[in-house]
Amino acid sequence: MGHQQSIPIIFEERLLFYRERGAKIYGNLAYWATGGVSIVPVTIFNVAVFVGLLYKMTGFKDDWESFGYFYLIVVLSSLCGLFFCQLLAVLSPSQQSAITLFPAMLFFFISFAGFIIQLPSLPPWLSEVPNVSFIRWGFQGLAINEFKDNSYIFPDSPGFSTDDKYKKFADLYGFTEYSKWTSVPILLINMAVLRALTFLGLRYVRYENR
Repeated sequence: MGHQQSIPIIFEERLLFYRERGAKIYGNLAYWATGGVSIVPVTIFNVAVFVGLLYKMTGFKDDWESFGYFYLIVVLSSLCGLFFCQLLAVLSPSQQSAITLFPAMLFFFISFAGFIIQLPSLPPWLSEVPNVSFIRWGFQGLAINEFKDNSYIFPDSPGFSTDDKYKKFADLYGFTEYSKWTSVPILLINMAVLRALTFLGLRYVRYENR
């Protein structure tokens, strides 16, 4: 949700972009590349501050591998959110329409993330929809990272080991067939698709003559 503030920026730049592109000062590729690359270091730094403060406060697993994975997934999920907001702004005819569409699209991604409606409980005709929600893959990776092999959350008890209890949890949420590393390439693919669609939007969707 924090990246919603990037939507007005796109519209503030739109008229100048159309004017300078029309004057052939630069093209779609240059604007697309700088608009994506310039904000990435800022996002990585902001997430580092956020995660550095949050992780210890929540009592998550106290080891560097779990912390590093947590940071990686939050960075990738944040960049997906940023690139989605940029795509939405590029495709929308006005700032008001983009801001109106944003909560509806966010509700879609969250609804199929798995923590409101558990994925195995979805009807068969909706079972593939969660695959397009980048929030789902972020949530899934972080849940597996924190709960798998966690004897503090799932202590051994007579007849049930830590692995047995985790498996019941994973079955409930539909995580059984995945490792935490499954989420990383899928989030990277989401980022690539969102950026590619943004470039196509800059090239083919034009509102200067409307």
